[in-house]
Amino acid sequence: MVKKSLNRKKINAGAPSGLMISLLVHVGAFFLAGLFVVFTILPSREPEFQPPPPVERPRMNLKKPKVKVQKSSHPKPSSRIVAKVKTKEMPEIQLPDMDGGGEGLLGGTGIGGEFLELPEFKTISTLGTEDSIGSDLVGTFYDFKRNRSGGWNEVADVSAFLGIASRFIRSDFNPATLARYYQSSRKLYASCLVVSPTWSSIAPSAFDTPDSGGGYWMVHYKGKLVHKDGIKFRFVCQADYFIVIRVDEEIVWAGVWNTPDRYDDYQRLIGPYYNPRFETRRHFIGNDRCMAGEWITLEPGVPKDIDIIIGDENGQCGFIIAVEEEDVEYEKNQYGEPIFPIFRTTELSHDLLDQIYRDLPVGEVNCTNGPIFRDY
Repeated sequence: MVKKSLNRKKINAGAPSGLMISLLVHVGAFFLAGLFVVFTILPSREPEFQPPPPVERPRMNLKKPKVKVQKSSHPKPSSRIVAKVKTKEMPEIQLPDMDGGGEGLLGGTGIGGEFLELPEFKTISTLGTEDSIGSDLVGTFYDFKRNRSGGWNEVADVSAFLGIASRFIRSDFNPATLARYYQSSRKLYASCLVVSPTWSSIAPSAFDTPDSGGGYWMVHYKGKLVHKDGIKFRFVCQADYFIVIRVDEEIVWAGVWNTPDRYDDYQRLIGPYYNPRFETRRHFIGNDRCMAGEWITLEPGVPKDIDIIIGDENGQCGFIIAVEEEDVEYEKNQYGEPIFPIFRTTELSHDLLDQIYRDLPVGEVNCTNGPIFRDY
């Protein structure tokens, strides 16, 4: 009896534990299924922002103030108190030289290590400018009234003046013969020579020597004569007081003002280079009749040396150098005389043309057409 009762207890004790395990398994399955439904089937809703209701602010009624202004009232002048204050003079400060103070992106304070310079306004004159374009003639000013140090010489008369210029011509235009006379440090570059009758002081002023005054001066222009296509021409000039042109050591034009009446001056200036052709006087230009020189032939692009000297004895002066091409017909002026183009080495600027046209009579020479003597 005791053994039977023990066996029943073992059988009944296992029943409840199996039931509990089954219930737990089912509960866990339902829980997982619920989570799946909640997180996958039901989408989450994004929260919507609801702005707060606007707040009504109280408004205040402001009244514009009224100010009475008297139209006849004027402001009273304010008195100014001027005080004199003695200031001490500042001592001079010596700054050190700024050589190689540091290299920037371009190797210094300027481009390529060089300091930049501001452009200067250059002299513009009918005798030349301070700017060179490469094809122009460089001019040197000599004052025979002064010595090389700037002191004063005594030039007796026109004959003595022409004698100095003649020695320069006979020396093959050697500047050493003029070493004892004053020479301006300023050089001018001329692309043409058209100086209508004006005062003789124009040259000293243009070469920055106004103290020299007019009279007994000479300018020597030197350069290359060239034409890109080749040309046969001759110079047609008017001189007051004289012009002499030399091309490749041959004088092709020479003359003084009013040559028939001043034949002695002409001979004194030219000497052994006298050419009867230079006495052939033509129509009126400037303040004298022009003369034609020797024919010159330039091969295409082949340069020749050219020297031009101009000079004046006093009073008024004038120099016009034009050219005449072979077998070319020119427009006539109101007197039926040809209008020759001026000798030029480039197109002239508007400023230079204004200087020329200011005193140049209409129909004497042409400043914008005709040959240009350069190699391009």
